[in-house]
Amino acid sequence: SNSYHQLDTYCEALSWKIDDPIMEFRMQTGLSEAIAVFTSKDYFDQREYLAAQGYATYNPLVRLFQYGRQVGENYFPADGFAAFMKLPLSSVRTLLIDLANQGFIYYDRELEEITLLKKLYHYNSASAGRIDFDIIKFVSRTSQESNAILNIATRELQVNGVNVVILSDTHTVFMVPEGKKVLVTKNRGMNFSGHVHAGTLDFYGDGFAFDYDSFMVRMQNVDSMRFQVLTGRYDVRGQSVLAQIENALENITGTLYIDHPGNKSARKPLYQYPYFVSKQESFVYY
Repeated sequence: SNSYHQLDTYCEALSWKIDDPIMEFRMQTGLSEAIAVFTSKDYFDQREYLAAQGYATYNPLVRLFQYGRQVGENYFPADGFAAFMKLPLSSVRTLLIDLANQGFIYYDRELEEITLLKKLYHYNSASAGRIDFDIIKFVSRTSQESNAILNIATRELQVNGVNVVILSDTHTVFMVPEGKKVLVTKNRGMNFSGHVHAGTLDFYGDGFAFDYDSFMVRMQNVDSMRFQVLTGRYDVRGQSVLAQIENALENITGTLYIDHPGNKSARKPLYQYPYFVSKQESFVYY
């Protein structure tokens, strides 16, 4: 867990030499591909929430929340929770270990105690529609280099091996970083170059900066912007067929607004998003 960048990190090993300003996130075993996952503190995936239930008639995340509220604490003995579930402790241990690995609880196997973590409360509230959330998640896949490097002096986190980062699935906004590298700054800020897709718009360039609080991407140097238009035709799934405009706008500076800052999950349908604002002249070449 990282309070400065507001990220949760799932990685096998963290390497740091004392007095060295660099920390490395990487795999400990000798696998050909190292995988690490970085998720926003406010990340929520309904599929993960439902997967925790499996084939059971109840969701254990809900039951843990209910029992914590019943005892008035966010930590309690595991046997007490097992009794609440009307199951032997041996039957719930595997479940508790799995939920601990996913970051929902802390499970002390020696003392047989459970501590409910913020992620559990967040998932229950997000699933019930009581709070906003985001879907920001980086998956790092590398073979030769570290998954990520944290510079303690600058507090910048360089994440390597990132193919794509989805910022909004509802509005189809995602970024494809050049060189598969993203520089993460305070509170989920991201500096990168490469390609940003937003609805019917595609931006290519460098000097891009994602601002989490404002939920927008500042684009310092857009080499080209291409866009698509509706054709009035539909495919076999009933989706609108788009046509690519051959000419591109070039040499642009502006800001891409993804959604309202308080509506990162797009719970409320705001049809004006995403939109791009440029206050400087640009050029179309024929």
